[in-house]
Amino acid sequence: MNNLYHSKPKGVISLILIIGIVAVLAVGTGIVIYTVQNKEGGLLNIFSTNNKTQENQQEEWYFHPFKSSDGKWGYKDVRVNKIVIEPQYDEATEFYEGLGAVRIKGKWGFIDKTGKILIEPQYDDVRNFHEGLAAVRINGKWGFIDKKGGLVIEPQYYEVEDFHEGLAAVSVNDKWGFIDKTGKWIIKPKYDEIEDFKEGVARVTIRGGWGLVDKTGTWIAEPKYDEVEDFHEGLAAVRINGKWGYIDKTGKMVIEPQFGPLYDSPPEGGGVADFYEGLARVRVNGKFGFIDKKGKIVIEPQYDEAGDFHEGLAAVKINGKWGFIDKTDKIVIESKYDEAKDFQEGLAAVRINDKWGYIDKTEKIVIEPQYDWAKDFHEGLAYVQVNINGKWRWGLIDKTGKWIIGPKYDEVEDFKEGLARVRIKNKWGFIDKTGKIVVELQYDWVEDFHEGLAAVRINGNWGYIDKTGKIVIEPKYEDAKDFHEGLAAVSVNDKWGFIDKTGKWFIEPKYDWIRNFYEGVAFAGISDKYGFIDKTGKWIIEPQYGGPTHFSEGLATVIINGKWGFIDKTGKILIEPQYDDVRNFHEGLAAVSVNGKWGFIDKTDKIVIESKYDEAKDFQEGLAAVRINDKWGYIDKTGKIVIEFQYDSVRDFEEGAAIVRINDKYGVIDKTGKWIIEPKYDYVEYFYRGLAKVKVNNEFYCINKKGEIIEGVRCF
Repeated sequence: MNNLYHSKPKGVISLILIIGIVAVLAVGTGIVIYTVQNKEGGLLNIFSTNNKTQENQQEEWYFHPFKSSDGKWGYKDVRVNKIVIEPQYDEATEFYEGLGAVRIKGKWGFIDKTGKILIEPQYDDVRNFHEGLAAVRINGKWGFIDKKGGLVIEPQYYEVEDFHEGLAAVSVNDKWGFIDKTGKWIIKPKYDEIEDFKEGVARVTIRGGWGLVDKTGTWIAEPKYDEVEDFHEGLAAVRINGKWGYIDKTGKMVIEPQFGPLYDSPPEGGGVADFYEGLARVRVNGKFGFIDKKGKIVIEPQYDEAGDFHEGLAAVKINGKWGFIDKTDKIVIESKYDEAKDFQEGLAAVRINDKWGYIDKTEKIVIEPQYDWAKDFHEGLAYVQVNINGKWRWGLIDKTGKWIIGPKYDEVEDFKEGLARVRIKNKWGFIDKTGKIVVELQYDWVEDFHEGLAAVRINGNWGYIDKTGKIVIEPKYEDAKDFHEGLAAVSVNDKWGFIDKTGKWFIEPKYDWIRNFYEGVAFAGISDKYGFIDKTGKWIIEPQYGGPTHFSEGLATVIINGKWGFIDKTGKILIEPQYDDVRNFHEGLAAVSVNGKWGFIDKTDKIVIESKYDEAKDFQEGLAAVRINDKWGYIDKTGKIVIEFQYDSVRDFEEGAAIVRINDKYGVIDKTGKWIIEPKYDYVEYFYRGLAKVKVNNEFYCINKKGEIIEGVRCF
């Protein structure tokens, strides 16, 4: 089943390299090793950690095929090293969209996670399901089937890739193009090699040169590069003659190719860095430094290794030890750690020998190194892992290192609406911030709570529960999204519709893609095109756009040829696509980005506030938070600085007050910048009806806007 493991040569080499590097590190680190088959039929030991990306994957990502001693393949849940489907297949692949491909007597079919055959083995080769369709090969030609095994697109292609953003790359006569889900050619086959679409842009190559095209096949960047990366913070890295530079979304060369690869391997070069907080890592003569978006070296290459900037600091490595620098290249924290993560909420996880702890930006050890693994802080809490009697267990600590929830869970997630998802073995439930189990661990998968309900999956079907754990909508859907504006999108027979909180159909399932409702309007898609529907399901704007968005104050953002603009609810373009990035309109103004700097426009496209800020939030109650370098302040709608730049992080104003963080403590200010509540809390939640929940010394209280503790009430 070679095609299931097909990737570009760069990816294969990188994978083999990574495996070689981490093999030694796997022992005793909580890394799970499992065996899968590579495209040549050999076995690779792949590692799986509890990092941020894998935490967010569906449960099926933990079900992996393994080969038994008798040569048969089955499936294991690698989290608990338990066999979930007995070895019985001649070959097997990972699960995608609820189905796994298996081979029996030379033919491929699909099973569900109970091992039941849903699509009989009949194909010479298959690929996994993506966006509801899977590629299958019969008599040397590829086509596509749906999850019922129905042939949607007849086998006719020499080679195919999976569907992404409604389109699939297919090859005819050694040339690649794109088709939609009906098999219609959207972009005729003319490319030598192509990548999938991301945010409406695809990388393609003709006669050895790489370029970028949109979904009409129009060139955004001509095919003249040796390599092209994805866009990040408005720029994409490109390589010519072994040197890297950057282009913007119009294809204009912003930074001339001049930098070598970050690493010496794989052989063709170890890539280039994206921009973070306006700076990107570069490597010159074997040393790491940083450039700005004009290509100017702002931090001289001098470090053995470096991470990206977060919260104004970047981790750097000198002589085998890690420390931190600021954007002026000042050493803020001496290099003395064996490993270091990025700063989040004022703290960074660092490793000394084999144990992890946390430091603040003054280099003070806030929490002593004692954990086998540590995650970043979120809302004042962090998950850490310890080994108890040979078993890895997760718990929750606050910023003093005190256990909020003792280490007993196999997996934990962040708190949303006061509850957090937790897992023991294969079952999920919810706990509150005291660690009390409020929803028993009984579900195969759960999503976070939204508008008081959470989507849960049991026996392959999705339904909804309330915060007491009561099932309010029976599990019967193939897939389900969160509730928004009283409605939730659910999928039946690969089509999406909307239900209300009683489970009644509000809009019948007929769309290939949908997003939640905003201002009574939802983005919906058929095939590879998106439009807008109202709550009756009627098209307000016919499907014509290539990327999802939503309406705010009557306007929605659209992207055309790599530039952002705005349309009204009739589909008319009111503000021509011209900006590198935009935010939605709030209080009559929208933040827009030009050449890496943010400003504000009104609904006539008039520039009200010049683009000069490194970051900008929306206007709320007449003020908008803006950032210059590492500090935040507030401006009014004339661009006047109302509150000086001084805070490490800020939130929007609500009820005349804003929560800000300074020196790792939270307080509350009024619209003049005067302290309503001095910065003394470990965490502060938003004010609602005059009350806010605060945490200090691991205790939660309700306070009013004078900072007085209000006894005997509940605040949310």
